[in-house]
Amino acid sequence: MTSEDQATYGNKKYNVIVGSFSSNENAGKFKQELIQQGFKPYILHSETGYYRLCVDSFNDEAAARSRVQNIRTQYPKYADSWLLIKK
Repeated sequence: MTSEDQATYGNKKYNVIVGSFSSNENAGKFKQELIQQGFKPYILHSETGYYRLCVDSFNDEAAARSRVQNIRTQYPKYADSWLLIKK
């Protein structure tokens, strides 16, 4: 995560994930595709080594779940979007 992304999203508890990759290179390519679709994605590197593409972050769980549902409906190819909850 860039320092700008960290400042914007770093303290948020609920993260909307639309993709997960074992390769940082593949995550970077997917990030560019998401940008072209109007998203403002950033990459989270998980403790298990995966690079997750996050397109939104929230402190409110209901708002986060609503956004996941909205993405699943509006973008059928991201029907497997999910919510990452930081502890």
